[in-house]
Amino acid sequence: MHPSTRRKLIYLALAAALLLPLAWLGQPATRGGGRGQPGGHLAQQREHYRLGQSNLGKIDPASETIKLATLGLRGVASTILWNKADDYKMKKDWTRLSAAYQQIAYLQPNFVAVWRNQTWNLSYNIAAEWDDYRQRYQYVIRGLDFLEVGREYNENDPRLLMETGWFAIHRLGRSDERLLFRKMFHDDDDFHHRQAVHERDNFLFGKEYYKLAERSVEQPSNDPRVVQVSLSPPLFYSRTTMAQVYYAAALEDDHLQAIQTVADRGPAPGARREAWHEYEARFGEIDRDMTARILAGWQQADRDWRAFGQREFIAGSGIHFRLEELERVQKERDAAAAKLDAIVGPELRETLKQEKYAALSAEERRAYDTPAAERTSEQQGYAGLADSKMDVTYLELGNRVTGPQAAEAKRLAEEAARINVRVDTIKSNREVVNFDYWRSRINLEQTTDARQARLDVHRATVAFNEADLVRAHTLFEQSFQHWRKVLDANAFLADDPTGLLMIDAIHRYEHLLKLMDLPFPKVFLLDILRNSPMAK
Repeated sequence: MHPSTRRKLIYLALAAALLLPLAWLGQPATRGGGRGQPGGHLAQQREHYRLGQSNLGKIDPASETIKLATLGLRGVASTILWNKADDYKMKKDWTRLSAAYQQIAYLQPNFVAVWRNQTWNLSYNIAAEWDDYRQRYQYVIRGLDFLEVGREYNENDPRLLMETGWFAIHRLGRSDERLLFRKMFHDDDDFHHRQAVHERDNFLFGKEYYKLAERSVEQPSNDPRVVQVSLSPPLFYSRTTMAQVYYAAALEDDHLQAIQTVADRGPAPGARREAWHEYEARFGEIDRDMTARILAGWQQADRDWRAFGQREFIAGSGIHFRLEELERVQKERDAAAAKLDAIVGPELRETLKQEKYAALSAEERRAYDTPAAERTSEQQGYAGLADSKMDVTYLELGNRVTGPQAAEAKRLAEEAARINVRVDTIKSNREVVNFDYWRSRINLEQTTDARQARLDVHRATVAFNEADLVRAHTLFEQSFQHWRKVLDANAFLADDPTGLLMIDAIHRYEHLLKLMDLPFPKVFLLDILRNSPMAK
């Protein structure tokens, strides 16, 4: 027998022999009749680690058939379909693109990107092709429906729950068509009848799905696969509260819309004060109802934000912390640092600084000695390095103390350093979610002055549009007085987009003064806003 023929027969025999252990290892599990078998080792491992489709979600006969039809080449088939989808997307062939994504979904039902990408195409790319906002809305809803199908295949994965909340909030509530979309969403009986969450406001609807995602992450499970959400824990849990904040802020738009609707049915252009009595009588009930809803929305946001601040997180370093405890922890650190300073005195700190200064390079010393306003861009880099090198740490202070108080100084230094790490951890995580800003914003929106300032601006705008210039002038100035009080109590608003409503009002006020042939006040209450970069 020829040697090559012999080798082929040997390889064939070895391949046949390998089929036996592979068949044993890969034997599927069976169910039913009380005689179910656990199957081979691979089947048992899938069950133990909950990797089977029955553990992940719905089993679709069409999906399983397509997987079997690929004869083990599912990866190749998926790659071809992904390439086709990219080609269809470039050509804006939305029909074939949708079909390609549907086929990919059958092949890869547990690949979250399939469901997210197709939802994005439906809700954004394809919807944008239509001029009629009602058609655009229908494609946004089709995107949300597609996510609903994806969740059936991935029941324990929080990512699709998060995606549903995100699309409901941002595509329906923060786009150019938000006022129209929000109203259509509220009136969409068909959509709400087939959804598990029945809240008819898109922001509250999204909030409920964020809550479902939180519960999905927190559910006890022996599954060693940790579902990774692409967010830090504080940012992940902040989304529920931010949905409530967006809802409360959106009610302002609803309020303005309600005012304008009543105004459109109100006095004819050019009407004077007597006609406004009739208008305000009809407006008053709507105004009181909307004002109460807005205040209730911000109060709920306040409760949500406080609960979020009290939630315990674990940093990568193992430190347990709560976002709301920063001020308390800072006081603890400062108390330990003050006791340490009482022992070491200012002389030791200055000595250490001088030693560190002497160890700087010539470029770093030169940059450090140059006034900040006169530093070149290169020197700014060197100055930053010098500042970091010259920082005197608590441990350095404690380790340099000698004599009978050395042990106490070292203990206090270690305590202050340990607490300072905790302070830095809380600070960095608060910055991620802009904790201080949103806490202040939620508080100010509940104040009487902020509420009255916004209401006066809305009414002044209606009066201006109705050509009642005298009344508009009075209402604008009233709103500025209230907002001045808000600014005095919340200095951050001077450079914050929250003040844009007042900036728009200032521009209308300037136009009003020109129509009334009046000069702009030399002393203006909101000059800080009028002269800010946002007003340009």
